[in-house]
Amino acid sequence: MAKTKDQEIAELRQAMAALIAENETYKARLEIICGMRPTEYAGFKLKLSTGETIVRNSEGIYASIPECSELEFIVDRDYVIDELVADIKRRR
Repeated sequence: MAKTKDQEIAELRQAMAALIAENETYKARLEIICGMRPTEYAGFKLKLSTGETIVRNSEGIYASIPECSELEFIVDRDYVIDELVADIKRRR
């Protein structure tokens, strides 16, 4: 038995309503997760003993600023860790 056009439209509306509800649930979960993230750690600025400054913005992107420069060089997290360890060793 073939479906009528009204039945097909009703099924499509029901499917769309389910997708919208799923999307709203997903957005609510993301808001909860973002709300749990500590905002005080969103960004930081750290000056090393060499004069280099390492910064992180709120998106989690790290940059290195040499002592006599205003240029920021994008660096990865491993670079930041290596430089912090080296800085600790230099200070000892």
